[in-house]
Amino acid sequence: PETARREQRDQRRVEALSMTQSAIEYSYQTSRSVPTSTETLERARTSFTHEQIPTELWPRYTFSSTTAYSLCTVFETSSTNGGTISRPYKETWPPDFWNHGQGETCYSLTIPLYLREETEKLLPQTSSTKP
Repeated sequence: PETARREQRDQRRVEALSMTQSAIEYSYQTSRSVPTSTETLERARTSFTHEQIPTELWPRYTFSSTTAYSLCTVFETSSTNGGTISRPYKETWPPDFWNHGQGETCYSLTIPLYLREETEKLLPQTSSTKP
């Protein structure tokens, strides 16, 4: 029974990773940048998802650039079937994307090219030069 509880908590961690990634992509679509701080991410996540996941299961977030970031979490078990979560947009992750070993696991992620292109069409950069 304890093993099953640990596996359930880890599945919730995978759900939290996926929801956080979705919130970051949603935030990118409105601001042309991933959140630059944990506080900004928290606002994006709160507005994007209403899922009740305990705070301790949410991943640690690190900003890398306007299109890149990492998500880290500590898993209690190893997984070989972490691909049960699909992406919210056009793609699904490969079946093993969220696979993990026991302990801390970090995922380095970027905003997908198609999403960057769609966002560029909706929010074109303004030119700083004047005619």
